[in-house]
Amino acid sequence: MKRFFRIVKSFWHDNHSTLLITMIVGGMSGALITVIFVFLEIGLNSWGSVADWFSGIATLLAVIVSLFLSSKKEKPKITVEYSGIAALMNRNGLYYCHSWSVYNYSNMPAKITVVGALISKKKHIILNENSKHIQNIIFNQTEYFIYNKIPISVESNGTSNILIKVGGLLEQLESPEMKDESCLKFYCKDNFNQWYFSKEFTCEEIIEMSKRAVEENNKYNTEF
Repeated sequence: MKRFFRIVKSFWHDNHSTLLITMIVGGMSGALITVIFVFLEIGLNSWGSVADWFSGIATLLAVIVSLFLSSKKEKPKITVEYSGIAALMNRNGLYYCHSWSVYNYSNMPAKITVVGALISKKKHIILNENSKHIQNIIFNQTEYFIYNKIPISVESNGTSNILIKVGGLLEQLESPEMKDESCLKFYCKDNFNQWYFSKEFTCEEIIEMSKRAVEENNKYNTEF
């Protein structure tokens, strides 16, 4: 039974626009057929011309469908994957960055407008109006790697990368204000107000990964 409901939920998620339009058209068609049968049963003189009624119902149906379609703005189909910490070289030396890959599977370009991390004492971080225990760290422009600045464009049917230097987040996680926090989830948001989340990490995991990256970075820059 649970599997059946999961299938129904998935089908509704993928096809809800088509289903709603079908329901509206079906309902109005049923109403029209009912009116015609009523006309035939009680006589046309009491109700006026069938053509007039048909025209009125068709016009109402067209208005409802057009309003529904205009309210459904097309949105890009994007997935965002956190790739871990990547080593990057440029003429100024070696840098370690938190890295995300952004994939756009639609014909509509998009922009990533916000990148951050949600931090909490509790597991299973969910961002909603009741999330008072969650701290929200939004990465600022100085933390992005060189030319990788917000907003980050993602072309239609294209890919892009988000790169955040490890040092800033490490400092915040090791600050006294964060000593009791235990879980972290990265996120980003696009210009259509769609949110994308990474899997959940422990703060200790991210701190250890970042410390190793900083040590490697310092070692490399010292040697060269």
